[in-house]
Amino acid sequence: KNMKKVFDIMTQSVHGAINSMKTELKMSGNEKLSMLEQQVCASQRALSLALADTRRMELDLDRIKTQIEQCHQKARSAMEAGDEEGARSAISSKCTLQKQWDSLNGKKTVQEEKTEVLTRDLNTSKGQLEEVKRNFNMATARKEGAVVKQKLARSTVPDRPDSVASDIQEMTREAVRCEAE
Repeated sequence: KNMKKVFDIMTQSVHGAINSMKTELKMSGNEKLSMLEQQVCASQRALSLALADTRRMELDLDRIKTQIEQCHQKARSAMEAGDEEGARSAISSKCTLQKQWDSLNGKKTVQEEKTEVLTRDLNTSKGQLEEVKRNFNMATARKEGAVVKQKLARSTVPDRPDSVASDIQEMTREAVRCEAE
């Protein structure tokens, strides 16, 4: 009976140690994963903002282009009506709008290049995050398996009751399963 109590205490101790190590491994790994996930979220936000800015620029370019066409029509109508001053005013407005359009179009091109870079960075970050998750899970399983094997190797009890022996066999199977993962 005393030997069974000792072995039960050892078994509980082994399980406690394993659970403690699992928590420790997961916490430090989870913190790392959390940091990478936050980086991915920040990249996604930056990309969303860049795409929204690009869309606003496209809408502004369309609006300015429409105003340029309207000024062109006003200039033509003024010329046909013999209104040189009206034509000059419309052409002057058209030139000002064309400069605004050119400037905004250049900014939009730069924004599109930034968007492409952000997209590539985001895809790279997502790939790295997935790889780190796989590696973390594999390393955790290996460590858990090694810990279980070490604990089992250290725990030698001469007369093991059947229930204790089955617990050890179950722990051994768990260690092999963890190592296989």
